[in-house]
Amino acid sequence: MKLLSRAALAATAILSVPATAQTPLELAERLYERAAIAAQLAPIPAQFAQGLEPYRGKMPDEVIAALVEGGKKSFAEEALRGGIVSDIARKMKPDDIVKTLDWLDGLVGLGGTQLIRAGTGVGQANNPITGTVPGGYGDALSSLWGAGFPRWTVQLNVSYPLGNSSQEVNVARSKIQLNQASAQMRQVELQIATEVTNAAVAVQSNIERVQAAVSARELAQQQLEAERSKFQVGMSTNYLVIQAQRDLATAQNNELQAILNYRNSLVELDRLQQTTLQNLNVTVVGTATSAIR
Repeated sequence: MKLLSRAALAATAILSVPATAQTPLELAERLYERAAIAAQLAPIPAQFAQGLEPYRGKMPDEVIAALVEGGKKSFAEEALRGGIVSDIARKMKPDDIVKTLDWLDGLVGLGGTQLIRAGTGVGQANNPITGTVPGGYGDALSSLWGAGFPRWTVQLNVSYPLGNSSQEVNVARSKIQLNQASAQMRQVELQIATEVTNAAVAVQSNIERVQAAVSARELAQQQLEAERSKFQVGMSTNYLVIQAQRDLATAQNNELQAILNYRNSLVELDRLQQTTLQNLNVTVVGTATSAIR
């Protein structure tokens, strides 16, 4: 068997008009129409609207509606047609566009449906048709859009910014971070004020304890002197003198302990004023010192 496809389709090549006489933009328009790109762009607005469905409930309905309406206008075939045609004219050489059009039109090589006949293929009466091989413009489009040949791919990438949503998110995130930093700053200030205030209160309390211990020691000293005077004139006993001496020693120990506590509280107050800010990474531009009396 032989493949027969000859005379009838060979005449179509003679009728082809030299497309190179057209401008690149005109050739791009022809390719846009011949490749049926408009049919491929038609479902994009609906797909865009469908892609917004997961955000319902997370975004206001009026925002979703505005985005859908904007998608219908931005992704409409009329809105995208000019940019696609310009890209084809800019990125493809005129000869390549012509070759693509010729391939789509079936003007290059053998076109149409080829007939397979029995025998030698010469003569139609004694060589009946036993089969056909698809060909021509219709079959070419069917193979193209049906992905009959995996090596041929068609891809369309559309990028469109949807307002200032990303910038608004960044602004909201910055505001939250600012509020968090302010809250942490207030917490640090409260902690510093609490610690310093407690230390100052401790210093004041210890001062009062020292004053009370000094008064108690002076009173014990006076009582001891009084008991000694009574003992010398026979109006007191050794026991009372020894008891007064014990009371004086206890008062002196209490006075020393109160002074020690007072000194420790002063050291603690100074430590808080000098080191607490450093531990909390707070830098004081100017400082003022005062003596506690």
